[in-house]
Amino acid sequence: MSSAASDNTGTDGNVCSTTDLGVLVVGIGSLIRGDDGAGRLVAERLADSLRLPGVEVMSVHQLTPELSELMSRSSVVVFVDASAADPAGKLVCREVQPSAEIDPGAHVCTPRSLLAWSRWLYGRFPAAFLFSVGGEKFDITEELTATVQQGAAELQIQIEAYVRVLQGWLSAGKQGTIPVPKLLSAR
Repeated sequence: MSSAASDNTGTDGNVCSTTDLGVLVVGIGSLIRGDDGAGRLVAERLADSLRLPGVEVMSVHQLTPELSELMSRSSVVVFVDASAADPAGKLVCREVQPSAEIDPGAHVCTPRSLLAWSRWLYGRFPAAFLFSVGGEKFDITEELTATVQQGAAELQIQIEAYVRVLQGWLSAGKQGTIPVPKLLSAR
């Protein structure tokens, strides 16, 4: 079982129970790079459909160290992005752990390095999962390919269901272990 799914403690032993925010969803990508905008599109749709207490949804062009403060106050972070490494349209969910080190000169982060920033600056980091859809074309265009449009719609359904499960878990006072996304457990 993964460390995030087994309890609400980071790998360094810092408990993430003193939070102001429950679930943070962060869609990542460039809206002018074709399928790269899939994460942001999904987040923008989720912002309309997930108006729940303790849930915040944001859409960003790129991850920056400044997001680490908001992350440090979250119980769970769900990153949403397009993947150039997976086949077009394939949905994947991976647990994210902090990277071992941070780059103090970095202006752009990965989900792993952002968790490391949170741990380094605030002494804690949330459980985190990266939901992605495999991209096909990353050319200069504002359009997603048909395959990725379909995958993004399914990814939205998967994430919305997972966030609702998380919101119930938070409402129940974080009883038991952090729920694992079905997409992750299906692998």
